Amino acid sequence: MYGSQALANLTIFRSNLLGNVWQSYNPEAPYAQGAKQFDPFAAIISCPPHRELKQYGSSSFCNLSKLQKPCIIYSIGSAGNKDFEKAALESTQCQVHSVQCGAAADGSPASTERRQKQHTACFGEATASTSSSSSSSTSNATVPLGLFAHKLGHLRGIDVAHVGLQGEQLLQFLSHLKHGAFLPRQLSLTLQLPAENAKAGLRKAPSELALVFQHMAALGYAATSSKVTDAAASSSAAFSFLHVEHNSARAGRASRLSAGSAGDDADSALQPPLRAKRLVVSVSSFPGRVEYINPTIFSIMHGLRKPDALYIWVPLNVSRFKEDDREIQGLKELPDNVKGLAGHFNGVVKVKIPPKDYGPATKLLPTLLEEKDPDTVIITIDDDSMYRPETILHLEQEIMARPDHAIVWSCEITHWDPKKAPPKKGWREWKLNAGVCRGFPTAFASAAYRREFFDDLVFDQARAPEGCLHHDDVWFGVHLWLRNVPIWVIDGFGIESNCDTRKCWPVLYHRPKNRMSISLHPDAGTKADACLDFFKHMDDDELRKKMMADKGLQPFRPFE
Repeated sequence: MYGSQALANLTIFRSNLLGNVWQSYNPEAPYAQGAKQFDPFAAIISCPPHRELKQYGSSSFCNLSKLQKPCIIYSIGSAGNKDFEKAALESTQCQVHSVQCGAAADGSPASTERRQKQHTACFGEATASTSSSSSSSTSNATVPLGLFAHKLGHLRGIDVAHVGLQGEQLLQFLSHLKHGAFLPRQLSLTLQLPAENAKAGLRKAPSELALVFQHMAALGYAATSSKVTDAAASSSAAFSFLHVEHNSARAGRASRLSAGSAGDDADSALQPPLRAKRLVVSVSSFPGRVEYINPTIFSIMHGLRKPDALYIWVPLNVSRFKEDDREIQGLKELPDNVKGLAGHFNGVVKVKIPPKDYGPATKLLPTLLEEKDPDTVIITIDDDSMYRPETILHLEQEIMARPDHAIVWSCEITHWDPKKAPPKKGWREWKLNAGVCRGFPTAFASAAYRREFFDDLVFDQARAPEGCLHHDDVWFGVHLWLRNVPIWVIDGFGIESNCDTRKCWPVLYHRPKNRMSISLHPDAGTKADACLDFFKHMDDDELRKKMMADKGLQPFRPFE
């Protein structure tokens, strides 16, 4: 009964979190300071029966005295504060492993307790192996938690982890927790938010906190306690989590290890992922929507693969459809929440005004003018979506494995039969399973291209019907077709609890369409069809050969 209720609570929390946080964010007013920032993230389950919540130093856990030998406790990044380690040694018969990044220099005396071991390691992507069986390791190598635990011989897993890391170190540690990779059964951490928690001009959205809790929930963790401290200089909250959702990867770990595959799993963690020479993310927005873009940017910049640059293109005067139709009189300058993003992410985020409004295609076309290297990977996203932490990493890996394909998560196939009299405009169907798609990307879910896939023809919007200006997916799909660049669809419907190994649908939350959404315009479908008609629904190979020849252009790949 307890397990079923805990899973139900976690499912409800996971389903409602991003929607509730997004709807509560009002960029017109300063976001709530102090303890109120933690209101959406309260504890959602209690401890199991007969395992009451107890205090151990500054952290709370479900009664640790009930742990059976051999049990393993990690204290990570708690240099200078040994209260938890002391309490754990007094309350349990477990081995207690103190792990510090650079701890050798902190002057702490070695423990005389035989059950306590001290190690030096920094957690993140693997850069080298760590030393192991000695009571005090000396390597400052950066390693995943799972590989570190494997090197220490903790093959049955980690019972408890007290995490004292802060700031970017904490985010780095959490972002590399993965299913089946020695996830601690109980985990505690403290989140601190200074009162002035951003550089000038940035209104702090709750998106960073939301992403932390969404990631923890996706891993199967539910909060058992939260203790908020509010002070003039900062506010903080200590959270404790219990791992209640054990997916197939975790359930199968013991059998894999006993079969001798643990070394293979650990070695695979050391394999360097495929990396593009340069990877950039590109998005556009405009007044009336850009005020809400911060959660989208945070979801990308705190993902598992940070881009070399992230372009935000904001045309200040936007006119879509006819002159007498909806026109957005833009601001004279960018809103504060957007201007502050560049400084917050150390210049990686670049907020720019494009040379002109290319319509929705502004998400890509100005970036093509900035990025000239043909090998640069450009990933487009939409300004009204929040993305999974794995999104950019998975797109990069796929396009590196298929360098002559554009990579999308779904594709819309459209048909044209020129042999009919009159020619039959076909039907449309969605392609969501893995494989090549002859159609156009549904790119709100994100898409990856190489710079070399596009030539100057993609900027010539005047030659095509007006509808092409307003439908970026169709426009990009047409130009991939003209240049003979195939579109590959990722199989993106893995089980949510195993998205680190099986690719999952990348959109965590898609803000409901509003009056700024072009797809809601009454003429949107008609205009899209006019654009498709002009290119004969990308079903006429002779037409594309002629269009390219008339402009003296060559395809990316030879036509068959």
